[in-house]
Amino acid sequence: MIEDESSKYKTFFDIGINDNDNSKKKFAVLRYTINCYKRKKRLIYNELIKRYISNEKLEQEELIKIKKILDGSIYEERRKKYSHCILCTDHFKINYFERFSSKFKYWDIGEPTIPYSPYGLMIYLKEKNKLQLEDIQDLPNEYLEELLQIEKELYDKLYPISKKKLVGINILFNQLSKSELCIHGHVEFMIKDIDKDGVGAEYVLERPFDKFTEIINSKMINAKEILKIPEGIKMDFDNLSLNEIKDYVAKYENIIKCYFERVKGLKSKKIKILSEEDLYLYKHGMLSAMNFVYITYYKEKFILSNVPQLTLDFVPFDEIKDTQFDLYNLSINRYYDSRNNLFMRNISPTVRPSTKICEPMIKNDRILETNKKIYNMLEKLY
Repeated sequence: MIEDESSKYKTFFDIGINDNDNSKKKFAVLRYTINCYKRKKRLIYNELIKRYISNEKLEQEELIKIKKILDGSIYEERRKKYSHCILCTDHFKINYFERFSSKFKYWDIGEPTIPYSPYGLMIYLKEKNKLQLEDIQDLPNEYLEELLQIEKELYDKLYPISKKKLVGINILFNQLSKSELCIHGHVEFMIKDIDKDGVGAEYVLERPFDKFTEIINSKMINAKEILKIPEGIKMDFDNLSLNEIKDYVAKYENIIKCYFERVKGLKSKKIKILSEEDLYLYKHGMLSAMNFVYITYYKEKFILSNVPQLTLDFVPFDEIKDTQFDLYNLSINRYYDSRNNLFMRNISPTVRPSTKICEPMIKNDRILETNKKIYNMLEKLY
């Protein structure tokens, strides 16, 4: 029996699959809160900027770091540290699944330091240091075919031991603005009613999407194989060849890139504001636009989803709470002219967002125990 991932709600991955379902399920987004062993840079930077705007006393080192955050050089320094990115260097360390990965020619899979989701894994190219490929649409077909094979194999091997709670496998690829350039995916186990498991997952009755996506979608060609939705676009692998899917992903991402370049030009005043559209991009455009690409095996179907993130809403300064959750879910607008257009709400990724906090009092014993079971099971099978 093929089951929905939630007993109560319709989710993003149900769109286009069970649209004919006459149930009264409300739409909800699955949101994760992941406890880390140390605080993420994003949280540290946002805390520092908030203290700066609040006129708190700061050390000289902190003031230097703030200047670098606001002029963007702190991010450039990281990029210049490596010829390409840390993933294709000897500095990249991961607890990878040796036996499971050895079955495949192109991809390795392992347990990341900080996953995006409970029990989450990471997948990356074996020859990333030679290939240095950055986007899904640039993969040779045989690489993409093997990726789908891995998803199906993970599902088939783990479904029996999940007490039939595993309903799918989802892999998220961040494209456009990302710190590690080489292709790498964040593997998520889609678990039925995971909000009941006490592992930091909850369903939220909202449907978040970038308001500018409607315009991006309008520039994309109309084709019966492409489902345009408020979040972006979805494609079913059953209806398209791999070359067609890659071509559509490239076309869609190029549209996002064109608007992204316009945002940068408008923000830096190199391009004049000529329309209401330009004005909106100038005010709300991000300097780190994203294209979230999901490859999902769910209900015996392979689906590819593109979810752009180009614009965000501002958060009035006095409404920002001094909590890790609130501060982590912010982006900094370097071109701010008041305290109320400095921070933008950025609960990311847009679909199935993941917030990473550091709370030593929270124990991850259940997650760690399950991770160990997954590791042992996959390694023993080969």
